[in-house]
Amino acid sequence: MKKQIISTILMIVVILSAAGVSGCLENESSENTSLENESPENTNVEWGENISEFYPTDLYVRETDGNRTLELRLRERIYVDESNITVSMSSDVINVNLPIAEGNNGSYIEWFPLDISNLTLETGKMYTVLVNGDEEVRSGFILNDNETTTFIPASIHGMKITSDKTTASVVIFGYTGDLSAYSLPGEEITEDTDGKTYKIYFPVKRVYDGGSINASAHSYQKTIPIASLNELEDGTYKVRVNGIELMFTVKNHKISNTSSYGNFTQ
Repeated sequence: MKKQIISTILMIVVILSAAGVSGCLENESSENTSLENESPENTNVEWGENISEFYPTDLYVRETDGNRTLELRLRERIYVDESNITVSMSSDVINVNLPIAEGNNGSYIEWFPLDISNLTLETGKMYTVLVNGDEEVRSGFILNDNETTTFIPASIHGMKITSDKTTASVVIFGYTGDLSAYSLPGEEITEDTDGKTYKIYFPVKRVYDGGSINASAHSYQKTIPIASLNELEDGTYKVRVNGIELMFTVKNHKISNTSSYGNFTQ
C-alpha cells in the first residue's frame, strides 16, 4: 500500500515538472518572435547599467523677467556638487559641467535649472547641449520668436538586432509624448574607424510654445538599417543607440549571437 502511494506521488511530481518545462518553453518561444510584430507595452523597463547617467529625458529653455534658464531633466537622480556646476559655450555648443559629489554628499536631484542669461543666443540657430561632454546622449534647442524646438535622445524601452537576406538592422521600440508637439526627425549614424562599432543618435523633437502639452504617451517602432551583410567581414560588431549598446556576430555574411535590450510583450 505504501509503495502504491509513493508511486502515485512520484507520478504527480513528474507530470507537474513536465508542465512547468512546457510553460517555460512556450514563454521562451514567445520572446523570440519577430520584432516586426511586437509592440512595447511594458513601460516599466529598467534602464540598465550600460546607459549614461547623464541621459537627458527633458529640456526646456525659459525666459522670466528678462532672465533665461536652461532646464535639464536626467533619466535618474544623481548626487551633484551644486556649488561647482558650470555652464560655458563654444561656438554653437553649450557645455554643462555637473560635478558628481563624492560619497553621495551633494544634492540628490534630477532637474537642473541653469542660468544662461550671460550666453548670447541667436534666434533660429541650433545649439547643442552636452552634459559632462557626453556626445552620445546630446540634446539641443532652437529658439524662435514664439516657440522653442528642442531635441533630446528618444526614450528607448526595447531594442534588438535583426537581419534579412541582405541587411543588418536595429529595431527600436519606445514612447513619445503628445503627437501634436513631438515627432521623430530621423537618426544620425556614425561608424568608428575600426569598422566594428556603429553609433546611432536617435532624437525626439518637440515644438513648445509655452502652453500645456498633453501628457499622453504614444508608442513608436523604428527599424534602422546598419550595413549590408555582404560588406561585413567575420567578427563581432557593436551597435550603440543613444548610448545603449548591443552586440552581434557575423560569420559567412550571416548574423548570430545577437544581444537585446528591454522587455517586449505581444
